[in-house]
Amino acid sequence: MNFFRNTRFKTILGTLLILGTLLSSTGYLLIVHQRYQLLQELKAQGDFLVTLLAKTSASPIKGFSYFLLQESVFSVEQFPGVAFCEIYNSTGQTLVKSDFTLDGQHYTKKSRMTGENILTIEKPIIYQGETVGKAEIGFFLNNIEYEIKKKIYILAVSLLVISAGVAFVLYLLLSYYFVSPMIDLSQAARILARGEFITTDIGMRDDEVGVLGESFNFMSENMKHLSRKQEEYAQALEHRIEEKAKDLANSQNQTVKLNKYIMQSTRYAKMIQRSIMPSIDIFKTNVPDSFAIWIPRDTAGGDIVYADFTKTGIVLAVVDCTGHGATGAFLSIIASSGIRKIVSDEGCCNPAEILKRLNHYVKKSLQQDKTATSSDDGMDVAVCYFSKNDQVVTFAGARQPLFMIDNAELKVINGDRQSIGYRNSELDYNYTNHKINLKKEMCFYLSTNGFANQLGGEDNRMFGKKRLKQILLENHDRPYDLQRLELMRAFYAHKGDNDHLDDVTLIGWSLSKYKQTVILVASIAFTDPDSDNKSKILEPYINSITMDIKNNGGYINKNIDDSILIFFPNKADASVNTSIMMHQRLRELQADNADLANHIAGINTGIYTCTLAVRSFEELEKVSKRDIANEVQLTTLLSRLNIKLGTRALICDTTFSRLKQIENYNYRFIGRVRVLKKREDLAVFEIFDPDLSDVKIKKQKSLEEYDRGIFYYNTKNFYRAAGSFRLVVDLNPHDIVSTMYLERSEYFLHNESPPDWEFIEVLSY
Repeated sequence: MNFFRNTRFKTILGTLLILGTLLSSTGYLLIVHQRYQLLQELKAQGDFLVTLLAKTSASPIKGFSYFLLQESVFSVEQFPGVAFCEIYNSTGQTLVKSDFTLDGQHYTKKSRMTGENILTIEKPIIYQGETVGKAEIGFFLNNIEYEIKKKIYILAVSLLVISAGVAFVLYLLLSYYFVSPMIDLSQAARILARGEFITTDIGMRDDEVGVLGESFNFMSENMKHLSRKQEEYAQALEHRIEEKAKDLANSQNQTVKLNKYIMQSTRYAKMIQRSIMPSIDIFKTNVPDSFAIWIPRDTAGGDIVYADFTKTGIVLAVVDCTGHGATGAFLSIIASSGIRKIVSDEGCCNPAEILKRLNHYVKKSLQQDKTATSSDDGMDVAVCYFSKNDQVVTFAGARQPLFMIDNAELKVINGDRQSIGYRNSELDYNYTNHKINLKKEMCFYLSTNGFANQLGGEDNRMFGKKRLKQILLENHDRPYDLQRLELMRAFYAHKGDNDHLDDVTLIGWSLSKYKQTVILVASIAFTDPDSDNKSKILEPYINSITMDIKNNGGYINKNIDDSILIFFPNKADASVNTSIMMHQRLRELQADNADLANHIAGINTGIYTCTLAVRSFEELEKVSKRDIANEVQLTTLLSRLNIKLGTRALICDTTFSRLKQIENYNYRFIGRVRVLKKREDLAVFEIFDPDLSDVKIKKQKSLEEYDRGIFYYNTKNFYRAAGSFRLVVDLNPHDIVSTMYLERSEYFLHNESPPDWEFIEVLSY
């Protein structure tokens, strides 16, 4: 056994630590007391000496006998331990300094000294009741420190000797009376743990150690008896376990095979189901303003979303089939195949007619049109058709509703109370079409009942259609990706740890004729704003970027003063890439064209996503400046804001949220801009890829600290915000944005922020 781990060592070490602590504390108190006494003695000696000097100096000061004062000071400095001695008149002027000479022969010891090793004592010099000056003497404390160190050394040696003696005595006593018996018991316990039932003899003792030894022997005898009984029982039990294990192994092998077969079937059903369902990414590409939630209860499910994009419009269907898992997936395959046959092969886009034909198809496929059939399966279906030509949405439902939000009001259009495919479903039932004239910012939602019927919450109730409609109404004007996140958050918060009861499907979209369009305004900064040759200077630059803009799907609408107006329908990434390219192209032209470099100082780009009443790219070319005056004004303000903030490219959150490849850009959040005639303030982001390489590197290195500062600033933790922005400014002193936030943070540290402060006043424009 390791000596440092045994009981003797630990016991002695603990005792020595306690004893050492007590002796050290006592020694410390003695040293402190001794130091105090020596210091008091020095103060008394010094007080006597300075008092004597003050008395002998009164008459010479009054009689202007400075030579006598010098002799007195010289005499005092001869005393051992005196560091300096000086005399001052009543106005504080020094009459005799420590570095004077006496008759050119006597020199003082040294110049005046101060510090922790000098004790200074002073007394007023009084002549006939009048204070005529002050005497001051400094004494070295080195002698005291020397005495203290000597006593500490003696005390340490004494403590070591005492501790060694006590440790030896403790070792003998503890070893004999406690440690040795405990070690014997410990060794006996190890032997007992190996299954050897022994007893131990630690002598006839009537203390706790003796009682412990007797208890150990009693326990050893009992364990020996119990061990024999256990061996007999184990032999009998082992025989029974062997028989049961054989039966269990056979059952387990059968269960594993069955479970493997079921999982393979389920995964195969899921694979088939996903292969017939349209990709949600494709749906998102064709309908940018949309989201889809599809959560099967099991690996595969009975809910499907069907979408078909024809030349004349879009057919969209949501189907809720009977059952779950492989059963529901099988039925959903029949439904998807039927809808595809009706829409693609037969060219039918009428929702009511689609439901009628689908009813025929399902009933005949499952032979549920016959009275002798034993199956009774079906589905609830909602179908929408968007006509591009007349801008009309037609809806028909089989026990499925359509949620529509128009002008901040939610309306529910119920389908017919007639399901699809069941035995009691009428074979020739005519479903009802509901036509809706499309308006700006109309939103549509289709959902199966799995979302609303999910149990959860404190009272374990259903989520409910009322709550679902409330969430849709509260979030309909937000980007669709954010709507989806909010719905998912609400669903899982309500579900909690409850089981997933049903397949969940919910889709939302907007198909108005007002397509999302990105506007990019590039403002050219001239070195000579009054130059008459601006158009000649701009022409080679515009010619150089025109082809790149067209290749990115953009269109130069027209020049507006010193700016270029460019449209990018549904292409946020293309607008940002074009902005970066325009800065790079300008640098290339400036390097090749000295005249251009002398006239164009730089370019500032602002990007904003808006809605324009156009149906095609050709109509976009005809948009006038008057039609988009507000959008151009906002984008121009972003372009000009670049100059104020020292940035090169700014984009609004409306564009930022639509970027599909945001990881390809270097960006940071700038703030919120308050704009006239806008109900809400706009968030602004900087794309700093167009910056010069050294500036971009500095922004990349400081980005994490910058984001931390923005967070602290937004949460009104101005102390930490100022610290973060100060680090950013230290790295990049030319960062105007960080400098602005640093100044605002320091201002709010000393002046409270307004009660209605909402993190927007910084960039009001």
